[in-house]
Amino acid sequence: MISNDSSTNSKSIPRKNRISYRLVLFTLFFSSIITFVITFIQLYMDYQEGIKQIDNQFKLVESSYLASIKQSIWVYDSEQLKLQMEGMVSLPDIRQVKVKLSDDKIIEIGENKNRSTIQKEFRLNFLHNGRNIPLGTMIVSADLENLYEYIKTKILVIILAQGIKTFLTAFFILFLVQYLITRHLSAIADYSRNIKLQDGQSPLTLSKQVHHDEIDEVATSINEMQALIKKEAEELEQRIKNRTAELSSQKKIFEQLFYDAADAFVISEKTSFSDCNEAAVKLLGFSDRSQLLGKTAADISPPKQPDCEDSFEKSKRLVQEALATGQSHFEWMLKRHNGEYFWTEISLTRIDVDGNDIVHITLRDISERKALQEANELKSQQLERRYNQLKETQNQLIQAEKMAALGEMVAGVAHEINTPVGVGVTGITYLTEYTQRTKKLFADQQLSKSQFEEYLQTAEEVSNSVYFNLESAAKLIASFKKIAVDQSQESKSHFMLRSYLEEILLSLKSKLKKTKIKVLLDCDDNIQIYSDPGAIAQIFTNLVINSLMHGFKEGDQGYIKIQVYKEEQNVVIHYHDSGKGIAKAVLPKIFDPFFTTNRQAGGTGLGLNIIFNIINSQLGGSIAAESELGKGTDFFIKIPDMSEFD
Repeated sequence: MISNDSSTNSKSIPRKNRISYRLVLFTLFFSSIITFVITFIQLYMDYQEGIKQIDNQFKLVESSYLASIKQSIWVYDSEQLKLQMEGMVSLPDIRQVKVKLSDDKIIEIGENKNRSTIQKEFRLNFLHNGRNIPLGTMIVSADLENLYEYIKTKILVIILAQGIKTFLTAFFILFLVQYLITRHLSAIADYSRNIKLQDGQSPLTLSKQVHHDEIDEVATSINEMQALIKKEAEELEQRIKNRTAELSSQKKIFEQLFYDAADAFVISEKTSFSDCNEAAVKLLGFSDRSQLLGKTAADISPPKQPDCEDSFEKSKRLVQEALATGQSHFEWMLKRHNGEYFWTEISLTRIDVDGNDIVHITLRDISERKALQEANELKSQQLERRYNQLKETQNQLIQAEKMAALGEMVAGVAHEINTPVGVGVTGITYLTEYTQRTKKLFADQQLSKSQFEEYLQTAEEVSNSVYFNLESAAKLIASFKKIAVDQSQESKSHFMLRSYLEEILLSLKSKLKKTKIKVLLDCDDNIQIYSDPGAIAQIFTNLVINSLMHGFKEGDQGYIKIQVYKEEQNVVIHYHDSGKGIAKAVLPKIFDPFFTTNRQAGGTGLGLNIIFNIINSQLGGSIAAESELGKGTDFFIKIPDMSEFD
């Protein structure tokens, strides 16, 4: 049970903040407003009623006195007129009657001292012989003083009555609020202020005659809240005990993990080491933890790191980065207690302990890894040197392959030239001897006409034969010269592709005529291309020689078909030979350098590799191969025509 005497606690609440005080003020204010509005309405109605009564007096004057006044003026009976006017002045609220005749004579009865009057003017017209004769005007003045006095008196009565009623009502409400609400709220506040979570405190009860109202609901809620808070406090206390035990256990585990870990751990506070484990002591070559504590990163590092940066400045910068980002990982050169330098991998992690930032440092010895890394770098350098040597050797072999192909072409061309030149020399020799014999017969005057005609015919035949053979040799030499020059120089130019391909095939005639292989060329005469003619010659020379060497056996019959056409800004070449084809397992390797299936016959494995490099690297095109055993081989080549960009 708690007392409802709230006088002590209510004194601590300012009067203007008390509910009862504010309730009285609001009640008084609202009642005053209502009283004022009602009083104003009532007084307005009384005023209108007073005005209406005065108006009735005017109507009475008009109905009872006006006709007799006119008659008295018409007969000019002044005595009677004054009596009538005095009778009107004796009426309630009528203070003055003034008659102004047509001859400007004025007759007044009564006084009009108050300015608050209402006047009404009556026109005096007398009906004589059927026409209205104006006699003058009469002004009747009514005084409002009585009406105002009545209203003032009523205002005082209403205000006094309403004020007394309002104050009595307000204070009655104040008493009810204090008795029914405020004292119970103060009791609830006192109880709530003194709630204890320990056992022994009785529940809140209120001293009331009527129960089960809203105040009791509040008291019941507070009792339930007290019980709930007590229960939750007990549960919270138990959880705190359990959590404390868990934290204590975790602390032991973390301490064991920290101090017994295989990795070296160090704690740094304000740039110096405040704690470490045995692994860190052992790693740095100390005999006791106390030798490491208090030192800084610069104390266990060489003066400068391998990158020539000062160890102290660099360590300070890295720690600041870890504090800013939360963690940092890097490699670091450390110094053992005996002065030995060794490589470590360091991880810095920022940890917030009671609002203070500390840095957890993990050290791992990576000396073996660095040694292996240096060995790998050395191996990589050696491999790079060997690769460069191999690349240089490959380039030399490719160049040798080109020169070999060119030399083979020279040999073939020389053989081809030998026949027409030999025929020409033989013909010229025969013609020279025949001419000397004919000249001797002519000198001896023994040359007959028939002999001379025979000489001319023979000379013509020999000359034609020599000319034909020498012309063939000249064409062959010109074609070889063009191809040889194009292959020895890398330069782009405009050229007609078909005529250039014919010259390439002509230069390979010595190779082809030893076989039973026909070459078919399908190319439009009007295809002009801007490209490297030497590269084109190298491609087709190597393709034909590759087909003859690998696609056909000696004595085989077959054909090589070269189909060329334009496709947008590209020249597409379909090269097909009807040879023995290429196995599927071998096909993906044919463009690899030094890969060949015919090394015993002198294959170097560079022919197709040279073609691949020329097309892809030099000309910016592409090449693909398709083949099946027994069905020949197809090469699909696409070379960009640079005419649009020339």
